[in-house]
Amino acid sequence: MTHIPVSKRFAALATRSKRDEFFFARLALTGIYAAVVSAILGLFSYLLYGVLMNSIANSLEGNFATDAAQQAALKPVADVLKTQLLTLDGIVLLVVVIAVFFLTSLTLRPLRESRARERRFLADAAHELRTPLTIMKTDSEVLLRGRSVTIDDTKELLKKNIDEIDALTRIANGLLDIVHIKNSKNPDSPVALATVLTAVVHKLTPLARARDVSLTSSFEAGSEKEQVRGAREALERAFANSIENAIKYTESGGTVSITLGKKGALLEIGITDTGCGIAPEDLPFVTEPFYRADSARALVSGSGLGLAIVKETIEMHGGKLHIESALGKGTTVRVLLPRAS
Repeated sequence: MTHIPVSKRFAALATRSKRDEFFFARLALTGIYAAVVSAILGLFSYLLYGVLMNSIANSLEGNFATDAAQQAALKPVADVLKTQLLTLDGIVLLVVVIAVFFLTSLTLRPLRESRARERRFLADAAHELRTPLTIMKTDSEVLLRGRSVTIDDTKELLKKNIDEIDALTRIANGLLDIVHIKNSKNPDSPVALATVLTAVVHKLTPLARARDVSLTSSFEAGSEKEQVRGAREALERAFANSIENAIKYTESGGTVSITLGKKGALLEIGITDTGCGIAPEDLPFVTEPFYRADSARALVSGSGLGLAIVKETIEMHGGKLHIESALGKGTTVRVLLPRAS
């Protein structure tokens, strides 16, 4: 085992501390707790010292001819008691400081992770927005440098620019949807999921036919009348995103099936496709905004906001989203929503 010098360990700790923006917050919290504990320990020790010294003095009363002799005899006892109390206070304070310093790291971990997600989100958003703008700018500059620009060239550029503007519009709309969902209050209107799913399937049937994908739906007996509490439009948008993804990533001749059933106090919606599937290393991140696996980028264009919107919507309705997938074998999106009482 390689021995690392203490100086290098402290240097590495100092480097990590500079990178950790919450390090000084941890120090501040530790200092506050240390001050509070010091005050409590000091007050407790002062009272305990007074009680013990009075008790000892009372037990020795009458054994000395003068008060001066009694005080002289009590002085060594008082010094020992002070030393012991101060040592105990120091040990307790040291343990508290160390414990609080590490516990504040656990307390601040959600904030640290949230900040990291926010930074990653902003970086991804900037990248996704910059790409269409860069394409539009480059194509326009190339056209302007041309000595002989025809009307057809101009029309082709305008067509490309419109496509890129559509991409920017989809990204902007997706971001607005996420912000709207995050800021919305918990919806509380009764919604029949069977009706929502039927409407979404009807809406996406032309897309499935155009891609030669079989789109089917089946509902468990009795589930057609089951309801959840929520916002119908938001649920329709979420399921439309999920089913549209399934259709887009399924090759010609494949199938996409939607199921609805009861699972105790929950309703379970399954969206299963026979598409390309998702790699295991990508699966934990597919619901993050703008995340798109390399295989997905090669097959279908998109902003990477669809499943992020689905996740936010389902969680807003008190539900859970599970995704099961394997490369080359398809994907199943399972949604669990609490049944309306």
